[in-house]
Amino acid sequence: MTDLIMTAAQKQRVWSHLLPRKHCVEEAAFLFVVGGESGSTLLCRDVWLLEEADFAYQSSGHIEISDSTRARLIKRAHDTKTSIVEIHSHLGHWPACFSSSDLIGLRDWVPHVRWRLAGRVYAAVVVARRSFDGLVWQSERPERIRSIRVAGRKALISTGLSLLGSCESKEETFD
Repeated sequence: MTDLIMTAAQKQRVWSHLLPRKHCVEEAAFLFVVGGESGSTLLCRDVWLLEEADFAYQSSGHIEISDSTRARLIKRAHDTKTSIVEIHSHLGHWPACFSSSDLIGLRDWVPHVRWRLAGRVYAAVVVARRSFDGLVWQSERPERIRSIRVAGRKALISTGLSLLGSCESKEETFD
């Protein structure tokens, strides 16, 4: 299992963006990380918070980034020799878990990005108000991200629900 390591400032910046007080649409960010190829940690080097213009579609139940954002994302990871962690929010009060549409999108997107970045690790995280879940691809099959660690704080442990297939009971709303 893999741990994602962030500074306190990085985590605060990302969570404030993903889960603002008036949370009415899903939000997204990307982390540029190092490590993970054969180890068990991904260390966050940089953060990119997506803005409204970065999306092709954004609602309370679904997001899709634009083609130009995808191209800029891959170029930035290539230029900085980093791997990518996508991170997005879900609205609602249930534990964090990837939706079926998230998993379908990842199934199509991850092999493409890993190919474009010469097989580098790719990870995805979904956050809710009180929890997160995460998957990492170090090979063709995803594994669970065990925790998000911030220096001086108790580690956040993932729900692990996505790999267990325990998300189907969650109500989903799509616009």
